[in-house]
Amino acid sequence: AEDGIRDIGVTGVQTCALPICLVVVAVGMLSGCETTSGGRGFQPDVVETLRTEGTNEVTVKQGEPFGLDLPGNTGTGYTWMIHGALPSGLREVAKPFFRADDPDRMGASGVMRFGLLGEEPGDYDLAFEMRRVWETDEAPVRRAVVKVTVIGD
Repeated sequence: AEDGIRDIGVTGVQTCALPICLVVVAVGMLSGCETTSGGRGFQPDVVETLRTEGTNEVTVKQGEPFGLDLPGNTGTGYTWMIHGALPSGLREVAKPFFRADDPDRMGASGVMRFGLLGEEPGDYDLAFEMRRVWETDEAPVRRAVVKVTVIGD
């Protein structure tokens, strides 16, 4: 062409776009899969369902992962969060995730699971709050408190 621009034609773009689209779709599908440390696949031997009234008490062995479940329904916009910093003797080993009681029913209630590990023996106080992430000035609608006792090997 006179201005130095060549016409590559639509066919060249289409043959190049198909493999790119397939890669994007594959990556998108795989990003929904999680490993044991990522969340949904986290199935520890010890899982405690916490009550939202009073103080819960949980005893775990040092170095063994455990799960804490809190009842809820993410369809409402409310979610459970750890209040404040995680105590230094505990470590989060899986992303919190919601597991519906009936996964085939939209808006079903279920539990939010937190995956933790006791790194050091001791007693640790942990608080959870149910709130909407975007409502930073609002008080939590529910709270749960747990005393985690980590016992040495």
